[in-house]
Amino acid sequence: MRKQNFFLQHIENNVFKYILSAILFLVGAFVGVAALNRIDIEQCKELVEYFSSSDKNVEFVYMFKKSTVSNLKWLGAYFIMSLSMYTSWLGMLLIGVKGFCAGFTSAFLITNYASKGIVYVLLAIIPQTIITIPVYAFLSAICVNFATAYKKDGRRGEISRFSIVPALAVMFFIMMVCSLYDVIVAPFMLKRLFG
Repeated sequence: MRKQNFFLQHIENNVFKYILSAILFLVGAFVGVAALNRIDIEQCKELVEYFSSSDKNVEFVYMFKKSTVSNLKWLGAYFIMSLSMYTSWLGMLLIGVKGFCAGFTSAFLITNYASKGIVYVLLAIIPQTIITIPVYAFLSAICVNFATAYKKDGRRGEISRFSIVPALAVMFFIMMVCSLYDVIVAPFMLKRLFG
C-alpha cells in the first residue's frame, strides 16, 4: 500500500513533467511521420532496399549485447544531464527523439509494406514503445528532481552525486526486459513477414 501511495504521490508531484513528456513524444512522432512524406521517391527506394537487404538472421546474443550497450549509453546520458539544472530538462528532448524514430519507422513500414507493415508495427514496435516511453518519462522526471535537490542540498553534503544511481539501476532492469522482447519478437516478426 505504501509503494502504491508513493507511486501515486510521485505522479501527482510530477504531473507537469509527464504531460510535457507525452506532448514531446507525440510531437516527435508527428514530425517523424511528416519527415517520411518529405523524402523523395529515390530516397524511399534506397530505404526499402536497405531494409530488404538487411540481415534478418542476426544472433540473439549479438542483438542482446547491442541493446545492453545502447541502454547503458542512454542511462549514462541521463546521469550526466542530472548533474546540472541547465541540462536536466534535456531528457525531455530525448523522448521527442524517441517519438520521431517511432513515428518515422512506423510510417515507413506501413507506407511501403501495407498490411505486413501494420502487423509488424502492432506486434514489434507499439508494445515496446508502450513500456519504454513511460520509463524515459520517469527518467526525465527524476533527472530534473535530482538536479533540483542537488542544487539545493548537494553543496552542503546532504546529497551525493550518485544518489540517483539506484533509480537508474531499476530503470536499467526494466529497459533490459523490454530489450528481451525486442531482440526476440522483432527478429521473429522480420523473418515471418519480410524474410
